[in-house]
Amino acid sequence: MPNVFQGPLRVAVIATAATLALTACGDGGGGETGLPGSWKVAEASGPMAKSNKGVSYKFDKDGKVLLGGFNKCTYTHATPDLAIKCGPVTITWKAELKDGGKTLVLTNPSGKQVLTLKRG
Repeated sequence: MPNVFQGPLRVAVIATAATLALTACGDGGGGETGLPGSWKVAEASGPMAKSNKGVSYKFDKDGKVLLGGFNKCTYTHATPDLAIKCGPVTITWKAELKDGGKTLVLTNPSGKQVLTLKRG
């Protein structure tokens, strides 16, 4: 099996993981107010902004997340902390749900990267 965590794809996967991690904010109850469901990066700033824009995240209730439609990863969420693990790489975020659970804002610990995801 090819290693999908090489070169530019690795950066996109990491950025996407971060974005998904931020969408994990909320009441944890699923539906329209929690993390589970489909999200897409609408806005991105900081390192890897171009690679993150448009990336999809699909969080399941069982701690699994599908990044970009093909990268199967896992996540843990304890508001506001979100961690997404893809193979040996773990990305951490601060996640905040806004607009009644329709928008997820992920900020990396340094504050240099911010991803805004929309439920979709």
